[in-house]
Amino acid sequence: MRLLRLLIVLLFMVFLQTSARGATPTLIQAVSCSNIQTNTVTDYKCNLPNTTLSGNALFVFATIDVASAATITINDDQSNAYTVGLNFAGSNQRVWLGCTMATTGTRSFTVHFSTQTSSDFVQAAAAEFNNITNCTKDVSDSTGGGGLSTTVTCGTGMTPTATNDLILHYMINQNPGPATPITYTPGTSPWTILSADVQDGQVIQYQVDPNTSSITPTLTASSSIGWDTVCVAYKSSTTGTAIPAGIRVVRMVHNAVTPGNSTTSVKVQLPGTSGNMLFIDNIDSPSSPDYKITLIADQDSHSFSEIGSPFQNADSGLCQRWHSDNITFTSRTNIITLTMTSSGPAGGSTFQVFEITGAATSPFDVDSTASGGASGNFTGGSVTPTTSNGLVFSQVANAGATIIGGSPGNFLSNTLTPNPGTASVDQNNGWKVYPNPNTSTVTDSWTVSGTPGNWASTLTAFKAAPVGASPIGVNKRAKLEKLDW
Repeated sequence: MRLLRLLIVLLFMVFLQTSARGATPTLIQAVSCSNIQTNTVTDYKCNLPNTTLSGNALFVFATIDVASAATITINDDQSNAYTVGLNFAGSNQRVWLGCTMATTGTRSFTVHFSTQTSSDFVQAAAAEFNNITNCTKDVSDSTGGGGLSTTVTCGTGMTPTATNDLILHYMINQNPGPATPITYTPGTSPWTILSADVQDGQVIQYQVDPNTSSITPTLTASSSIGWDTVCVAYKSSTTGTAIPAGIRVVRMVHNAVTPGNSTTSVKVQLPGTSGNMLFIDNIDSPSSPDYKITLIADQDSHSFSEIGSPFQNADSGLCQRWHSDNITFTSRTNIITLTMTSSGPAGGSTFQVFEITGAATSPFDVDSTASGGASGNFTGGSVTPTTSNGLVFSQVANAGATIIGGSPGNFLSNTLTPNPGTASVDQNNGWKVYPNPNTSTVTDSWTVSGTPGNWASTLTAFKAAPVGASPIGVNKRAKLEKLDW
């Protein structure tokens, strides 16, 4: 009997240890939104690539010029209440973080400023994680700021009181949109880059900390910069919903080339977390019709192929699509270099970069292009997928309006209020993604503010991996890091 009791106690202890290990926060999705490029606004609306899942936490970062009198609040399409994680006044920027245990189905959030603001420093980013304890922080935040250094250190650091804290480290460049874009290297493993906007100078790294020892989050910039930075630790527990099976976007980074920049080489950055495919949906500057991508290469030596030919309609802007399939990620930085036909002007070009999980080994299905002229809301192109449960990506370039909505599917473009017209974020164009449930024809409808004039669109359908295949792409670096833990 005594041996039986001892065995029960041992099994219970193993259960507790297993449960604790199981409460590991996992990235579900993330988006990085470009800065507003000195437009005067009261609202900046960003869209997630997917709807949020049950029981998960949604973190939203936002920045504003520290000299602004405006206060920041977050609203979203499900009326979630956000707990203020921090509100840090740095040397140049104020950094704000909010967290909510988001209602299932949350798809967009709006950064609201109490008074109109105009600044290069207004940006936003968001990430959804599971296994977060009711938006509860573990220890006090750490913050910092510095100038002309390649090493970004988050203050004096912090000492977690529990294992498996989710630690988020956010940095904003004090000189957004530099002539020479800055790339970033995360701290020692298990630090991982969550998102990096090398054009506008916004980067987030994260880790799930297996220890309770003191930690000082640090990352490295490719050139000396001035910066404001914050880091925060959130408690974990077994809660929420994991990434479901099937094909879906894990991360999206909006990359807007700063107006006035001219270059034959554009750099973006997206090291993988769990995906098995990269997709770039881009619209090049309408003021330079010969300015387009001719080659893409990255640090992981992935092979990128262009879908179709560059497509435009007079002054609409030029649409391109590139993808890299059945990939693995090994680099912790994975800088992607886009070689262009000429030196610009690059300003006004927008490159949307997607990490996708659950894609088939050869995922490209079908595509189409369409063009026309419009004076208001309009119907765009159509495509007929050959398989069910895939993804259909759409983009539309237009000459004169701001695309403010699209259907069917999840609208992805960022929008500003008041609407500045063609100088808006994402250069007033439209992007969306539609998880097609069947093989019916998909026809785009676009909602606009203003008069579109000439427009050109592309639709691209991708296939999901067969049922029963792993929904997560093989990620050698992630697997090695887990073994290190």
